[in-house]
Amino acid sequence: AAEEQHILPLAARHMTPAEWQRLGEEGLGGLPRKQLPLALGMVMYGADPARIRDMLAHAPLLPRLVMPYLAPRVYARYARRVHGTPTP
Repeated sequence: AAEEQHILPLAARHMTPAEWQRLGEEGLGGLPRKQLPLALGMVMYGADPARIRDMLAHAPLLPRLVMPYLAPRVYARYARRVHGTPTP
């Protein structure tokens, strides 16, 4: 919560769109493929839908089509297991 409240607004003000995109790509690039739907679902939970569209616009066709449906479901299942609710 502190990261979202303090760090992300600073990053959004001081990073160029290209730097912000590279940061996201490098962050997701370090994850095993199996964890990508969960990570994207977490991002999608709190992110602006336009930002998600921009992010997926650079993805290959299949993930671009599937992830908007798969990722939120994977995250909801994870949140239910961890928090007892479909979203924290």
